[in-house]
Amino acid sequence: RNIERQAPAWEPGTRGGYNTVNIGYLCGELVRRVSGKRIDAFVEDNIFAPLGADYHIGRKEADWSRFADILPCPSPAPNPTGKLVANPDAWIHRAWKAMPRPLDLNGRDLRLGMVPSFGGYGEARAMARAYAALAGGGEIDGVRLLSREAVERAAAVQWEASADAIFGMAHRGAMGFFRNWPESSYMGPNPRAFGHSGSGGARAFADPDRNLSVCFTCNLQSEKPGTGVRTNSVIEAVFANID
Repeated sequence: RNIERQAPAWEPGTRGGYNTVNIGYLCGELVRRVSGKRIDAFVEDNIFAPLGADYHIGRKEADWSRFADILPCPSPAPNPTGKLVANPDAWIHRAWKAMPRPLDLNGRDLRLGMVPSFGGYGEARAMARAYAALAGGGEIDGVRLLSREAVERAAAVQWEASADAIFGMAHRGAMGFFRNWPESSYMGPNPRAFGHSGSGGARAFADPDRNLSVCFTCNLQSEKPGTGVRTNSVIEAVFANID
């Protein structure tokens, strides 16, 4: 309700900004109003269970023994995002204001909580399978999640900025996805590839022209802000072996 009552920070359509938290709650509420289900039940029933993919939003304590703890890099490079978060005049300070401090990525609240935009737990192969369905026009192994037209609409560029309004980073945004942008979200040589980056270097994406999906996840955080070198090295190795 608080989000619903807020006025836009700028005129819609004039700027773009990647809000890591609120987009999840906005999408989750749309899902609830349309389907009557919470986002965790909806994605379980309509995406991951039909695909036989081991991925979930939020998990009960009985499942925690399967989790790999997120580990900080022992010698991280300076992160300019931290300075922005501490600046009360920065948009990212406002966007992250509701997040607990300090944020414990292995904590009970996050594991049990319903944070749609970064509360997912599962295997890399599960995300790769979901993106494989998108790379195939919405279908894989006879299981159709979306029409080809819906996938194309979701992956279409909605905004693009060399310095977005929240992070000040280069972003090319689609509907919930990033489009391939080597400076911030490298997804191989195809500019039509789309997907998303995650905390500490994780990334998953679909290349619709190659009918290919890739997912790399890691519990040791990257050595520099953004994705670090490991993720891009894996992606380059994938394309070096198929092209």
